[in-house]
Amino acid sequence: MSRDIVDFDYVTESDIESLKIGYSLELKDWKADSMDIYINYTDPLNVGYGDDQIMTKLKNPSLFVSNKSGQPMSEDGSSSVKYATP
Repeated sequence: MSRDIVDFDYVTESDIESLKIGYSLELKDWKADSMDIYINYTDPLNVGYGDDQIMTKLKNPSLFVSNKSGQPMSEDGSSSVKYATP
């Protein structure tokens, strides 16, 4: 899914997480106003030690068209940065 829909980066802020974080993504649900993505970490004990962030960016925002306006999503609206929560 990530190669076609979304770029995903897990940004770590602590020295303990200096190892590469392995993961896979699974698209759980795609609705008109939301998308649910399941992140399956290879070793969950390696994540969540600091102020880590999950950064996502839609690869092709033009695939996401508003039902109301008929306009595709803007580049500005196609990215998100959230703090990782346990």
